[in-house]
Amino acid sequence: YKNMFQIREENDRDVVPLEEALLLNDPARRRELIMNILNDNPGEYVELLKLARMNEDVEVVHYAITAMVELSKEYDYKLQKIEKRYMDAPDDPAILDEYCDFLKEYLSQGFAEKQMEQIQRNQYTQLLQKQLDQKMNLHTCVCLMENLLAQRDFVLAEKVLKIMDQNWHRSEEYWIWKIQYLAERKM
Repeated sequence: YKNMFQIREENDRDVVPLEEALLLNDPARRRELIMNILNDNPGEYVELLKLARMNEDVEVVHYAITAMVELSKEYDYKLQKIEKRYMDAPDDPAILDEYCDFLKEYLSQGFAEKQMEQIQRNQYTQLLQKQLDQKMNLHTCVCLMENLLAQRDFVLAEKVLKIMDQNWHRSEEYWIWKIQYLAERKM
């Protein structure tokens, strides 16, 4: 006979979803959770850290903000390094791809705010357009559409949709982005 169930460990009763742990009225558990996140890999828990910044526990808020600042510093440092590499070799397609991928991740994390986000989004748009000039592909068009709709640049988004229609009119991504574009324009 082999037991198919794992033996329940002593600490299994302490397992709760992260969002619920922040809402619980147990300061010790909230603080333990936030410390575990900081010691584990805070980059994987950016959304939770954003949520923790609004907690009523001052210590939890302090740890969350500190982690967000550290992550932001790391991203800014990586951004500076990749910008320098791009400036040294602006025609290298591998560096351009790496730069675009990094900016997509950077913007999705939400570290840049307001004017800085707008500057980075404009840079990302220019880089994606350069990528399209070098090699026309659907993935680049999708990334460009996503960024243009975030910027609410409907004029350029319509041009990208036309390119997608000419080259990939049977693609599911084209139709999804066309519907998204029309919904944003309330058409």
